[in-house]
Order: sequence, then C-alpha cells, then structure tokens
Amino acid sequence: MTFCCTEVTSWFGDCTSCLAYVNCHLRNVPRQSRIIVIEVVVTRTAALQLCRAQHVLRTDFGCCDFWIVADPRYSHQPHHRNHHRRSCFDLSPALPSLPLICVLNAGSGVSSGSAPYGYKALAGEGFLLQCASPYQPVYLFDQSKRIENSVIWLKHKGHTNETIPGQDGTIAKQGNYLNFTVIEERHAGNYSCYNGSKMLSFILDVMPRNGTDCRVHGDSEVTLIVGRGGRIQCPGVHCYTKASKVNIRWYKENEYLTRAERGLDIEGTELKLYTVYVGDHAMFTCDVSHMDGMMWTVRRSVRVTVIQDERDILPRILYPYEDCTEETELGKAKNLTCKVQFPFERTFQPVIKWFVSYGGYGSEELLNSEIMGVQPSFGEHTTTQVALLHKVTERDLDATFTCFAQNSIGNVSTTMRLRRKLQVGELVLVIIGPVVALVFVTGVSVLVRAYWLEILLLYRMYLPFPDAIAVGKEYDAFVSYVSGSSSENEEADLTGELLGLHHFPQVLEQQWGYRLFLLERDLIPGGAYTEEVVKSIQRSRMIICLLSSLYLRSPCLFELETGLKILKDDPHFRIVLVWSGRPPRKLPALLLPHVVRRALRVLPAICHPTRDLSQSDSKFWKTLRMKMPQTRMCVSSCGEDV
Repeated sequence: MTFCCTEVTSWFGDCTSCLAYVNCHLRNVPRQSRIIVIEVVVTRTAALQLCRAQHVLRTDFGCCDFWIVADPRYSHQPHHRNHHRRSCFDLSPALPSLPLICVLNAGSGVSSGSAPYGYKALAGEGFLLQCASPYQPVYLFDQSKRIENSVIWLKHKGHTNETIPGQDGTIAKQGNYLNFTVIEERHAGNYSCYNGSKMLSFILDVMPRNGTDCRVHGDSEVTLIVGRGGRIQCPGVHCYTKASKVNIRWYKENEYLTRAERGLDIEGTELKLYTVYVGDHAMFTCDVSHMDGMMWTVRRSVRVTVIQDERDILPRILYPYEDCTEETELGKAKNLTCKVQFPFERTFQPVIKWFVSYGGYGSEELLNSEIMGVQPSFGEHTTTQVALLHKVTERDLDATFTCFAQNSIGNVSTTMRLRRKLQVGELVLVIIGPVVALVFVTGVSVLVRAYWLEILLLYRMYLPFPDAIAVGKEYDAFVSYVSGSSSENEEADLTGELLGLHHFPQVLEQQWGYRLFLLERDLIPGGAYTEEVVKSIQRSRMIICLLSSLYLRSPCLFELETGLKILKDDPHFRIVLVWSGRPPRKLPALLLPHVVRRALRVLPAICHPTRDLSQSDSKFWKTLRMKMPQTRMCVSSCGEDV
C-alpha cells in the first residue's frame, strides 16, 4: 500500500493527523500479516526530518524495521532504523522528491498475506530461487540489472531478519533471483523478497545427499550426440515424492520448453529430444510440483554436454607444413612448434612428439617437448606442442626435424628444416640487389631502344662476322659518289667523281683485283633507276661512300640510307665512309634523314689526302685495304686471297 504526503507543511505541521492517516489504512491490513510494506512518497526535506524523528513513523503494528530508498540512484540495500537515527540518509539536493519504503515485521515467521511457495533442493548442487511464482510459464528468471536493483531479499530467523546475500560467499544476487553456487543444509529456511510491487514468501527445504533412504539421486550431467535423439531424465524425483502423477516443467537456461517450439516430448519425468542440436549444450532445469501438506516444487538442474559422434579420422598437422623451412639465428634458442588438430574422441589421449635426424634414415633422436595449449572446439581439439633448442648450431641447420602425431586411428608426421637468418647487411643486399638489377636492366633496355642503330653499327664495325662470300653477291664494293662540278667547299683538284671514277678503279681493281660497281660505268640504262641502285647495293659485299658537303646535299644520300637498311639484315655487309676533302666540324644544317644523321655520328670515316693518290702503299690506301674483304670476287676467273 502507498501513502502520499506531498505537502511538507501538512506532514510536519500536523504530524499527528498524518500518522493517523497512515494508521487508518494499516488497520485494514489483516492481523495475521507479519510482513508489511509501506511506501511513502515525500520531499527530500520531509525525508530528512522523518529520518531524524525520534518515533520514526510508529504504527499500530510497531516501528519500521527497514527504511529503503526506492529511487534507483541510491542503494537499495535495507538499513536498520537505529542506523538511520545516527547517520540518516545521504540525499542529493538535486532530488526534489523520492519514495521511501518502510518494511516492518509485526511478528515472527513468514508472511501469510499470500501463501508461501515451497522448494526442495538437494545438498551439494547448484540452485536458484527467483522472486516470482514458480508457475510462471515463459521464463525461469529475469537477469536484467533494472530488476536486480529493485529486488530485496530477506531470510527470517525467529524475530530477526537477515539481509541476503549478506556475507555468504555461496549466494549471489543476480537479476530477480538468488544463485546458490553450492546449496547446503544451512541454507534451508524461510525467505521473503520484495520485487517493487509485492512481497513473496518462500520455504526452502534442503535435503542431505546421504541422510535419506534414497541412495540414487540421479545424474546431474548428461552427454548427448549431435544430430541424434536424446533423453534427459529429471534426476531423483522419486527421492522427494511417491506420487504416481506429478506436474513437471522443463527449462533450457531461462527459456520454458514447450512441444510447439521444437521436436520434443515429455514422458513422465523424462524430456525426450527428437534431434539434438549444438545449441542444446546448456543447463536444463526441471521443476516437479507435488502436494505434500502444501504445494512443493522440486527443482533439479542437469548440465547437458553435446558432442560430435566419433569418426575414424587421422589427426591433421596444421603446422609445420610439409617440408617447410624456418629462419633462426646461430647461438640463440629456438622453439619448434607443432600444431595438431585431433578429431573428437570420448577418451582424448593425443600423442605429439618431436624427432630430429642429423644423419640418414634410422638415426632419429627424441626431443624434449611439452604441451603448451589445448583449444577445444565442437568436434575437435587443437593441441600445440613445443620443443626447445637451447642453442642453435651449424649441426642443427643440416638436421631434419619431424613432428609426429597419433590418435587411436593412426599417426601422421611432417618435417621441417632450419636455415640461418640473414644479417642486416645481407638482408639489405638481398632487398636492394634485385632492385638495382631491375633498374640496371630497365636502363639498359631504354638505352638499347633509344640507341639501337648506334649499337648495331658499332658492333658490326668492331666485331664483324667472319669474311665470306654470301650467295647472290656479284661485287666486292659499291662505290657511292656525287658526280658533277665541285662545290666551293671541296678541294679544287679532288672531287668525289674523280676519286670514284679514276683513283678507286686504278688501285682497287687494277692493282688489288677487287670488283667495283660504279653507277656511271656499270648501271645498265633502260630500267628503273631507284630499283636498279638498290639491287646493285644488295649484290655488293660492302658500300664505300665518298662523302663531301655536296654529297650530303645530293640524292646520293639515298644510297647511304639503303646501305644502312641492308646492314640491319645482312650481318656480312659493311659500310666504309671516306671524306674526299676535309670533314666539317659540324654536320651541315640540312634536313638529313634521321638514320643517316645518327650513322654519321657513330661510324668512323677515312680522310683522303690531297696528294700521293697514285701510291698504293700510302697511309690512305693501307687503311682502306684493311676495310676491304680478305677474299675477292671472281672477275674472269676466281682470284686467290690477297
């Protein structure tokens, strides 16, 4: 019942009338009620004055035994009234009003305002007592913190009340229930709880395990196989009642089990599961109600363990991988780790060993090792075994280490080796070396791509192929020169035409026996000029270009360009450049073909003197002869080597 005194003046201005108002309502409470709860909503000032008052709300039933601050911002543990007389409440000034709950004990024993609920438990097991009716159909208990802060538990001992859980370490208050980790006979007695709206009473009877005529109290643990059917027996019901028919309720953790939710059935005191799931690995609770002078509820819990069916499977080594290699440092300790996955077995006895072989087969040594951890999971166990090498030596780098695993089905093994860990300098070299090589190769590739012609010309010039007369060759050399009058930059007494038509045939053909192709002499008229020039160069073993300023401005550059194209495809073909006059310091600012300009920059040239042209033993002719083929073409008959 609740009394509201909203005005402080009416409460303390006429305190007698206010107390009379309270007593008036209390007289309507049946006299047989021994536990009475009064909630008074007052302001903070009124609460402080009420706390400090000498009489402290005396009623016709006596004084309040406990004052409780009902607001959740304050402690909800009850305090004795004498304690409040000395220290009062520590109330926040920011709180305008708050409810106070007065709990008074008008007699001894258990409240009979509502019939008490009776529970029977077996000593030595876990037990929970919820502040609710045992016949609620949905949930066994409520674990919310909000409910926990509003529930008050008392244990009655004669005319005194003991706050629960108090100093008892085997009892924990959780949500709306008391959790007895291991219930004992001393826990039997009368309990009351206030859940914020009403007071409930309980009688708890704890039966000793060895003090009764019943010798078999049933199993509190059951093992089921996933995917199959299973049965869970409510243990030891016959030890508590001889009734042939009982009312039984089953809970899985906190959830009430019904036939409509899943495939199950209840046969007497046994719960039958048609299919066992992994989620059934839980705590099942059975409540059996029977009449024995009063309605009693026998509560027993069964821990259900769900396991995988045993299969004929060998263990699987997760690490090391087959023929793997680990890095290590010489002179330091090294852990050899073997991680093995074992399939489920009812009798789990894994065997993991480390062996080392320093020689051939048959000379393995067992290493000292220990299990560092076992990780159980559904259907399997993962075990880690570690062997310690106190100091790695050169001998260990040449050894083979074997991880051996065995179960009841058979055994498997895998090997690993050690290699020396690279030092910082070696590691830098390993990392930087490929990068430098890649940069170098890339740079060379770029240079080759950009200067392929220059590289090819230099290669053919300084590393020529062996001298040989290829098929289809008719001339030893094609002489390319410009005809016509000399230019102002050429020597007056020496032109390309004079050098090509007069001096070259006189020395190369008449004295040395080479066969030359001269356009003005050997080109057959009537054909296509360009095609005939190209064919003549292709039928020659080399081309001699008599360069001059006039030559670089003439169509004769076509002949040099054709020779460069043939040089790319014919490894035996050669190009010889001869300046008929003094070579210019810079190439003339002309629109030369790109290939020709690049070739003129790379290919070496012979400078022709202006005198001693008739002397075949002069420096010029000796240099030119070194450029000529060693073998000559046959003119009328095959000539010998010169």
